[in-house]
Amino acid sequence: MSQVWENLNPQAVLTVMQAEWISDRDRQVLAYCYQPIIGSDSYALYMTLLAQVHLEGYVSKELRHRDLMEQLVMGKEQYVKARRRLEAIGLVRTFVVKGEEDEAMRYVLRAPLAADKLFSDAIMSTLLLDRLGAPRFNELLERFSVHLPSDDRDWQEITASFQDAYRIPRQYVPMDSQQEKRLVKTNQRQNARQLENSSFDYDYFKQLLQGSFVSDQAINQDVLAMTKTLHVMYGYDEVDLQRFALDAFNVRSNTISLERYQAQALKEAENHGLSFSKQQAKEQASQENTSEKDFWKSQGLGEKELALTQQMHDYPSMTYIKSIKQQRHGYVSQGEAKTIQELLQSGVLNAGVVNMLIHYFLVQLDNKSLNKAWMERTADDWAQEKIDTPEAAMLYLKGRRNKQKEAELKRQQAKQNNRYYRKTNYQEVEPAWFKEGQDKTEKNSTAKIDAENKKTSQNTKEATNENKDAQERMKAMIARFTEGDDT
Repeated sequence: MSQVWENLNPQAVLTVMQAEWISDRDRQVLAYCYQPIIGSDSYALYMTLLAQVHLEGYVSKELRHRDLMEQLVMGKEQYVKARRRLEAIGLVRTFVVKGEEDEAMRYVLRAPLAADKLFSDAIMSTLLLDRLGAPRFNELLERFSVHLPSDDRDWQEITASFQDAYRIPRQYVPMDSQQEKRLVKTNQRQNARQLENSSFDYDYFKQLLQGSFVSDQAINQDVLAMTKTLHVMYGYDEVDLQRFALDAFNVRSNTISLERYQAQALKEAENHGLSFSKQQAKEQASQENTSEKDFWKSQGLGEKELALTQQMHDYPSMTYIKSIKQQRHGYVSQGEAKTIQELLQSGVLNAGVVNMLIHYFLVQLDNKSLNKAWMERTADDWAQEKIDTPEAAMLYLKGRRNKQKEAELKRQQAKQNNRYYRKTNYQEVEPAWFKEGQDKTEKNSTAKIDAENKKTSQNTKEATNENKDAQERMKAMIARFTEGDDT
């Protein structure tokens, strides 16, 4: 089964439209707040699409996907993944013509959330805090905050009203509805995207909190939105989130502090190495990555192997090696950490493939610690083989093992054949003097046998002659006796 990016035709036509006004302030929000979440590829793609839009009409000329890929120096897979990240976070909407074989596509750019909406949005603030950490997150919060000078004096507003400066027109000319639809809109969205999730039991979550004397009033929509985000991102269940909410609950004000609620969940995630959502990974596997899973199954990977590679996708390399070391009651040395860091910074292999490399060396080869020279040599080998996923690395290793088994089997068969050949065709090398002596012995034996045979034959002949003489004498005697009787 083909993967998502394989369905894209680089020669297909596309147009870019801008439906919302994107200000300079929006560009700053994109650079500082969105880029750490979506990544540099998606950020570059968004800015490139925005640059294609003409201010006259807010639509681009016809382009081809190939043009954008060449400009961004991206392959097809990298290009499609960058676009899908923009779609998922609400910055791009993608359209195709329904029911037609035409591969034309339309990208509609959307403005980012305003800074105040972004930092109050449960999804975006949690993602940003997870990517940057608390110190850098607080710096950005200060950057987009207004600090009015403090003054104890009583200031009174004297701003002029509209009527003070303008005359109210007597005639109102209504705008045509079609023209109104064509006007560039400002971003009125209150949140980035709604998370779709049906596995979390909100009624049970409320019952747990109410059983701990938290009123229903304290469990408002903002708390539920944060709960949903933390569940989807980190895989926390109802009991875990009830515990975090209780830590953030203020009995006097009868409120749950969203900041403390979020901080408790993130602290727990850092302690357990949960920088990625287990629940989200499962949902993505069932929704977007089903085709990829079926593809790898068709290549020969089983369920257990795919489950293992999914873990390699989910966890950072340092977290992954730390878990292996802890299971063996060991620790990650500074040399190992530096080797992994250098390997990731080189960009030769991504984190998932590096995790496969770690697993292969420590688990399959049963080594105690990483070897830098071996890691670099193997990474170079895999890079030349164009291995870019843990699944591809696992198939590559399985192929090598199969080849080694076949070679070993051939060696064993050849060895057995050689032994059989030696047994059936073995001839002892005899020295020439032995052959000559053996020939003389055989000749002497033959001559002796011939002489004995000749002597036996002569004796037999003589015995035969003697018998004949005896028989004739006997006959003569019988004849004489016969003649005497007649007389």
